[in-house]
Amino acid sequence: MSADGRLELTFTPVGRNDVKVQLGVAALDYYQLFGSYQDSLRSLDGTGYPVKDAHGVCESFRARL
Repeated sequence: MSADGRLELTFTPVGRNDVKVQLGVAALDYYQLFGSYQDSLRSLDGTGYPVKDAHGVCESFRARL
C-alpha cells in the first residue's frame, strides 16, 4: 500500500531470471521476478480502478567494483 493509501497492489510471481557474474574483484548479482499484479488504485478524486492480472516485474541489482 502506498503512503497515501491510493495504491494497493499484490504481486504474484510466476518465474525468476538470474544473472551472476564474478570478474576478479568486480561482481554483478541481478535477479528479476516476473508475474502479475492485482488489487486497486484510486485517483485524486476518489474514483477506484480495479487492477486484475497486470503483467509486471520486480528486480534487484547489485554491483561490486
